[in-house]
Amino acid sequence: MTQQSKQTMYVKTINVGSKTIDKLLSGEIQFKAGQWVKLDWCSEPSRWVGITPAGSVWAVHHPVTAEKLSGLTTTLRKRHERKRQRDQDPVRKAILNMWSNDGTKEKS
Repeated sequence: MTQQSKQTMYVKTINVGSKTIDKLLSGEIQFKAGQWVKLDWCSEPSRWVGITPAGSVWAVHHPVTAEKLSGLTTTLRKRHERKRQRDQDPVRKAILNMWSNDGTKEKS
């Protein structure tokens, strides 16, 4: 492994507006947790945490410690894992399917 491949490359602060948010939500682009971002609606830079399972943007505002950021990213991973587990629950799937059919069954 070369010396350069071991180094983390610095990425400039990314300006984030509504178009960037749309791209993040669609999965077209991704940011690494901890990336500095400048949200259009905030005066100070923020650290990127991620997109919540519900589709909300999660960034913490300056100043934030590395320890705090690490805890937040762990929380986000756990939330995504719980959502994956809920989505795989057969009872939940049956209830959602029933609701999507307005509780009616087709007659054969």
